[in-house]
Amino acid sequence: MRKKNFLIWTIILAVSAVSVFLSCCAAEISGFSIKRIGQITSFAQNVFSVDAPESGKLTIQIHNDTSVFRTLSQDIEAGNTRIEWDGCGYNRERLTPMTYHITGELIGNSGNVYTLQFDSPIQYVTQALYFALPSSQTAYLSNPDEWFVESKVVTAGTLVFDFIQGDTPVYSFRREMKANRINTTSLSGISGRNEIAPGEYLVRVYEISNPEYQSEFNLRIENEKPAPEPVAITGRIMPEENDDDETIWKLMTQPAVVVDIRNVDHQNVYKEPRMDSLVLGTLHGQTQTLCVLDIMDSWAQVEAWNHEEGEKISGWVPLEKLKVVQPGREYGLLIDKKAQTMSVFFRGERIETIQVCTGRMEKNELYQETAAGSFLTGEHRVDYSTNGKKYDFVIQYDGGNLIHQIPYAFGNGKKDFTEGRALLGTKGSHACIRVQAEPGPEKGINAYWIWTHIPYHSRVIILDDPEEREKEKAILTGNTSNPDVCDQLNQPGVSSDEDPVIITFGGDAVLGGRESYFRREDSLFAYIAKYGSGYPFSGIGDYFQNDDITSINLEGVLKDTPDGEDLKKQWRFRGPAAFSSIIRDGSVEIVNLANNHTIDYGIPGYESTVDAISGIANWCGPEKPCVISVRGYLIGFAGCRETAYREDPKVISRDIRRLKERGCDYIICQCHWGTEYDPNHNAMQEAMARTCVREGANLVIGHHPHVVQGIDFIENVPVIYSLGNLCFGGTINLSGYDAIIAQAFISFGSRKPETQIELIPIKTSSRYPENVNDFRPVPAESSEKAIIMMKVQADTGFLLP
Repeated sequence: MRKKNFLIWTIILAVSAVSVFLSCCAAEISGFSIKRIGQITSFAQNVFSVDAPESGKLTIQIHNDTSVFRTLSQDIEAGNTRIEWDGCGYNRERLTPMTYHITGELIGNSGNVYTLQFDSPIQYVTQALYFALPSSQTAYLSNPDEWFVESKVVTAGTLVFDFIQGDTPVYSFRREMKANRINTTSLSGISGRNEIAPGEYLVRVYEISNPEYQSEFNLRIENEKPAPEPVAITGRIMPEENDDDETIWKLMTQPAVVVDIRNVDHQNVYKEPRMDSLVLGTLHGQTQTLCVLDIMDSWAQVEAWNHEEGEKISGWVPLEKLKVVQPGREYGLLIDKKAQTMSVFFRGERIETIQVCTGRMEKNELYQETAAGSFLTGEHRVDYSTNGKKYDFVIQYDGGNLIHQIPYAFGNGKKDFTEGRALLGTKGSHACIRVQAEPGPEKGINAYWIWTHIPYHSRVIILDDPEEREKEKAILTGNTSNPDVCDQLNQPGVSSDEDPVIITFGGDAVLGGRESYFRREDSLFAYIAKYGSGYPFSGIGDYFQNDDITSINLEGVLKDTPDGEDLKKQWRFRGPAAFSSIIRDGSVEIVNLANNHTIDYGIPGYESTVDAISGIANWCGPEKPCVISVRGYLIGFAGCRETAYREDPKVISRDIRRLKERGCDYIICQCHWGTEYDPNHNAMQEAMARTCVREGANLVIGHHPHVVQGIDFIENVPVIYSLGNLCFGGTINLSGYDAIIAQAFISFGSRKPETQIELIPIKTSSRYPENVNDFRPVPAESSEKAIIMMKVQADTGFLLP
């Protein structure tokens, strides 16, 4: 049986937990079977018995409905093969006890593809060591309690610490460990009353009943701890734009100056070197490292990013509060807030770059922004849960701020990363740094790997993004500035030797209404019957008729009968198929069907809508991008719903890739997202926008909130978060009439297309002064323009022209 995409599971076979495997189409895949031998147990040897009708490539995936937790791939011969598996996820991560789907695919050498699927519980786990990490690579016999090992075991048990020189274990100690906690064991706690001689050791740690799962590290033991290094001027501690990895590694491993207070306490930074001076902000103790600019008497002038709002400050702290510590020399983490990535360094080499989600400041909570700066990791912590979400693999690094895995919804056999995964690549956490659960592309690094490999006092450098941060702050405080990006706004034209391509975008258009509206005299149906199909867009014809392309978001179904109406939905919108003439007579060239109302009447309603507009206008829909040629340039349109993106963030990249493969010169993503009637865009909208830009979109247009929202430029790509309504037949009595249409003026004269955006305030009814919806949008008059643009401004992080 052929299968086009192994990762799309549309048919699930239900099989009882005690039954052996069943093939999904026995007649088509006769001879291909997989059998589980015994129960699946994490941290143990598990066996799949595979019978193959021919030689080929076997892939087995362990997954649920939203995530893949392990993939096993192997070339096999015809006949029987035993596939061994440790019962764990990627990087030997323990799998959550629940029922999983096991999907097998065999791509035979003949070209035949065989697939099957069954369900199997994974609820058993054997004892094992998760990790054992040292606080440093040097321990001092004069201070044996300062050095320690952090460790975590599956259940309470006994850890073995072997101290090895050459190939010979010189010392071996056994220590009891507790479950459900991070165990911290000092050198004296390991050796007890035994003396360990100074020297170089390889320390091997494992749980006594399962030595296969072990940790190893090098340790140098010396007699006396050197005198503390004095605090001195540090030079720079942060990378600069053009620094290479060698320079970054030197910054990661140089001595660190920290405040010697508890890691959750705050140290005031004073404007002048005196205690009664103005306080510029506060810094955390122990793990936030400081750039020392000057030392004057008993004070040190330092530079860092404050706790309150992530602002870079320079001020004074008492010299006696500072100390110098040596960071680890094995690992370092570099977080780029602008790119929302984490790069992992190992002994000077950048070995992996993965996605993260850093803190997003909120109104009256600017401290939720992840502060930039140089830090040291603190202690490892156990998982925690809040608001129905669980956060695993936790490392403290800055006061109460943490590095951990993206959150997931849990309970009742569920482990759902949908929302946490969708926010990767943008700011969306509460100051913490969320790390992807899926393995990275180079070394397979994920959050679990970070938790089990990054030891205490490893350097964490977080690069600032001052322009982005200031825009976010401006939206929350209303204190806007006017960066150069405004040069791309409200400029009806571009510098080019040829006329620009002009594309006009209108917002949410319901060309119909509710079933109860069909006979009402104040409905869109009555207005069309009286004035004709050219009526709705006649008030903005100067824009729709004098451009190259006009695009609207068609919310609703064009269908002549009400059968198939989804009565479970609160609002359902339908117009007759003949209302497609509104699109034609309104000079609309393309409609977006990727929204929540084109399925109000099920698949038949969607298909009827497509049939109604075919031959009248182009359309783009879920995973159905469209290309329009204008004067030889190929303009690509993709549409995506937020719900589809949450389920699979790769949906945007697939659409953009299809458009690139068709040779598009310019790509537009229209996103149906956000919260209805919320005047501010949210983190999920920003995540989708950043994904569009990252994958190659030239322009991003938003619909769905039914009110105007702000505008942004991400990597110089315009993003309009919400145009608001256009012609809205779904509601007769509108709660508001403010909206915008946008015109993009695109020049292809340079190496990359240049885009100028003009925002045109409109009212969604020409009778808005009477508070009557006549379904005919018109340009706003001067006083109304200012009001509408103030609403756009309130959600925009820079001053609009």
